[in-house]
This record gives sequence, structure tokens and C-alpha cells, in this order.
Amino acid sequence: MKKLLTLLLLLTLVACSKEPSRTFTPATPTPEAASKDLGAFLRTAPFANEWNPDKDKKDYIVFTNIENVFPHLGKFRNASDTFSTQERQNKADDYYRKETVIYKDPQWGELFVHGMLLYDYQQLYLRPNEAVPGNVIFSGANSIYEHNSSDLRETQLVSTGTKSNSAVYLNTSNHQKYLQYFFQRGQLVGQLNIPFGEHSESEVLTKLKEVVKVLNPEDGAVLNATTDALAINREPVSLWQDPYVEIYPPRSRQSLIQLSIIKMRLKGTPFSKESQQQTTSREADTSYSYQGAQGEVWLAVQTTEAAKDEEEKEKNNQHDKVLTDMVHTTSPSPLYVTFEEQGEQVKGRAVCFKHSYSSSKDYRIVISYGYRAGDTAAQETIEGILTSLK
Repeated sequence: MKKLLTLLLLLTLVACSKEPSRTFTPATPTPEAASKDLGAFLRTAPFANEWNPDKDKKDYIVFTNIENVFPHLGKFRNASDTFSTQERQNKADDYYRKETVIYKDPQWGELFVHGMLLYDYQQLYLRPNEAVPGNVIFSGANSIYEHNSSDLRETQLVSTGTKSNSAVYLNTSNHQKYLQYFFQRGQLVGQLNIPFGEHSESEVLTKLKEVVKVLNPEDGAVLNATTDALAINREPVSLWQDPYVEIYPPRSRQSLIQLSIIKMRLKGTPFSKESQQQTTSREADTSYSYQGAQGEVWLAVQTTEAAKDEEEKEKNNQHDKVLTDMVHTTSPSPLYVTFEEQGEQVKGRAVCFKHSYSSSKDYRIVISYGYRAGDTAAQETIEGILTSLK
């Protein structure tokens, strides 16, 4: 069912926004026009009939269902999944400015042009799939059981350069078909979609070229493309890949749905999963290792049901370190870390407690690790994993 853009005004309120806490310094190849006025730059895209629910309503909080219509809008991630587009206390930490321009174009229908300026360049990605819960304000209480979804399929149009990249995707969002374009030029991140509607692939591609000629004229791959380039790439290279591995509790017969209770960020590290025999020898559920410059580095995880007072006992034990500021996890809980040198080896243990909503039980997760004393690279790798748990 097609979702239409709507809005609702609630509460008279004058909102105060804080000034950026950092200085934005544009660098090559960031487009100068975007750096000076991002909104004006985005509005050079050749579309008509801008839909601006905020216009002349500065004293109101404006609610729209834009996120439900376009679930992928502005959902950028970096390789390590540490980039955030969420504003925290009226101040965005990871980007300087962002803006979205919505059009209800008489020829092309409802679409968006979105832009963001980063303080510093870093490569960003879009996930293959996004889903957002139904909007209670617009669709009523029963909408909490609904999800609006969006899927991206990479075409042959993928380009990578020095501090620049772009990709074109076939996008299915709420049963509507779009051509979505994502690009980066230095600190500028851009994203837009064009509905197919009754238009042919050739017509939509031609329109995309018109837009790219204005917003990212250096993208020769798109400007010179034919419709053959819109064929699906079966082995996509431009979409985001999750750097985390999921750790599950022991399977329960009463649990029909198995949900992970903790995630470890292993992508980008030398760790490889060990064989079942190696894992069993470490008395663990899963284990990883690699051969470092000074010897073997290993990490093992074991999950068991937690006794009623077990967390309280752990809290009262002596620890070398207690990590309590684990901002990556949605349900923060302390991580109790102990380690010691045993001969030429450093051996450590990190313990945390998590509740599983799929089994309605509490679990004790023990992450054991070891490496040769003096191996600072191994130490940094282990610490990076422990401080980025989810």
C-alpha cells in the first residue's frame, strides 16, 4: 500500500538549537557551494514543488511520516558502526550539518534530496535493508505491529576515488520502486531517490543524469551510463557489512525465537573463528584466534544461565577494571575485567550479565582471552573489542 507524506502540528513551542561545538573546515574535494549553503546546494537539483512542512511554523513542533515513507533516508553507517546521525542533546557529534529537501514533483511524485556535511571525511555506507515501526501518530495504535521496509539492490554503477565514491541502487520502499543515488565528495554526503511510477528505466536514468550533472558532475560513470548498467550486481561491494558477530545464549526448548544477547566487533581484526575441537578445549561456546608477531592471541566466549545473586557477587569481587560507559550497547551493563601475567602469558577475563527477552532469563557472559606479555598490538585489539561490545 502506498504511503503518502503527511504532517501533524503538536504543541506550541520555540525550540532552541545549540551552535556546533567544533569548527567546520571544508577541504578538497568538498564542493564549495555545499560548504557555504547546504540547503541552497541541494535545491539546485532539477525538481519542482518542494514540500516544506516546517516553513512558517517556527513556533511548532512538526511531526511527519517521512521516515516511514523513506526508511533509508539519512541512515548512514561507517565500517566500524561507530558513526551516529542521531542528535544528542541538540548537538550532533559526528557531523556538522544535515538537511533534507522533500518534493511532491508534479511529474515524478514524492521524493527526497538529502545532504550532510562531515567535520572530517570518512567513508559511509547504506545498509541493504532498513525497517521502521509504524507511526502511531498517523496510523493509530495498531500500527505498532506494522513495519515500513526498504531494500536496496546494487547496480553496476559503483565508483570509488580519492575521498569520493558513489553508487546507484534499485530501491523498493513500501512496495514502491525508486532509483536511489548515494555519493560522497570529500566531506559532503548526498542521497536522493527518484520514483519509477509509470516511467521507464531509460526515463528515470535520464532524470538521474540531470541531477548528477548538478550535484556531482565528476561522476562520469553515471553521466555516461546506459540502462544496461542498472542490472543487479549479485556480489555487492558498496553496501554496509556488519562488523559485529552475534553471541547467543544456550538454546532453550521453550524459546521459539533465538535472539543474540551480545555482539562483538571482530571485523577489521585478525581474529578467525576456531574449530569446534579448539573451542571445546577452551571450555567455551565459541572462540577465535590469530598468530600475532609474538605468538598466539586468542579470545573465547562462554554463556551460562546466571544464578539469582551471581551478578551481585561478581560486583563485590576485586577487578582490575570495570567498564561502565559502553555507549554502543542499547542496554548498558558493567563489564568486569580482570587480568594477570602468568609466566610469559597475559590471561584475562571479562564478565557481564545480560537479560534475554526471547527466553526471559538472565545470562552470565564470560569473555576469556590470552596473549604473550609485551604484545601491545594484541592488547589494543582485545581492548578495542571489549570497549565496543553491543
